[in-house]
Amino acid sequence: MRATTRPLHSRRITKSSEQPRQVPGLRGNQPQQQPVNNSSKVDQPVAKDPLRGQWFDWSAKQFQGKGYAPHVAKTMADTVLSRCGSDYRAVEVMVNSTPLSPQAAFRQEQQKNYQWAMGQFTVKGYDPDDARQAITRALSMAGTNLTDFQRWVVAAPDVRGSAVASPEYIKNELRPWMIQEIEKKGFAPAEAQAVADNLIKISTGNVDELRQSVQEIRPKGARPQVPADEMEQRNKEALETLGLTKDVSLNDVKKAFRKLAMTHHPDKNPGNLESNQLFQKISEAHRHLTEDSNLLKN
Repeated sequence: MRATTRPLHSRRITKSSEQPRQVPGLRGNQPQQQPVNNSSKVDQPVAKDPLRGQWFDWSAKQFQGKGYAPHVAKTMADTVLSRCGSDYRAVEVMVNSTPLSPQAAFRQEQQKNYQWAMGQFTVKGYDPDDARQAITRALSMAGTNLTDFQRWVVAAPDVRGSAVASPEYIKNELRPWMIQEIEKKGFAPAEAQAVADNLIKISTGNVDELRQSVQEIRPKGARPQVPADEMEQRNKEALETLGLTKDVSLNDVKKAFRKLAMTHHPDKNPGNLESNQLFQKISEAHRHLTEDSNLLKN
């Protein structure tokens, strides 16, 4: 008996393992694709502008030249480049239009005032070295108050004519110079101040005469080379001025000078020209006997 066979279409076809159905849009069904760009390169970094570094260095240098600290200048350069991008013409304009730092602007203003003051002092007849020292010192003392400095320059006396200066100028400007010059001659600071003050007291305020008096001061300890007969005559005149005789001691000279100085001191005789001249003569006699003369040194 022949076995009957099922038609092909009626046969059940079974597989040992069925594959899951692929559903579009569900994660995990297909491997993830990397994004594609036109350059056919994946995640390629954008190349930097090679000129940016050069413009950054130039900008930072310019800002430092305007008085800004290095770290501040670099921050400012980075800010400018961030704003302008690759428009380097705009970078140049912005950097050049940035004002000076406050400190640099003040230094520039000081320099302008210094040059102006030097011109004023030159016109008024002052020695360039003396004017330079006085102006530098005055600018330092003035600080940010340049208005007072300018007033001081204008008030400085003209020494081309009478050369008589105001008491303020002599005290604040000429006296420090006198003390400095006297110290160079070997005098201690206190001694130099005393000598300068004495010269100022017996002067008439004439700048040229005061400068000449300082220049004529001999180095401390140096004795003048004077012929014997001339020295004897100077000794005699100095003793007569102090009311002394030849046989005196150093202590006698000092006592006589103090007594006469108290009587004829300019502070006790303001406006008395005769008394001031006598005080100057007494002071010179005392100086001669205590410094130059050989009368008290034998």
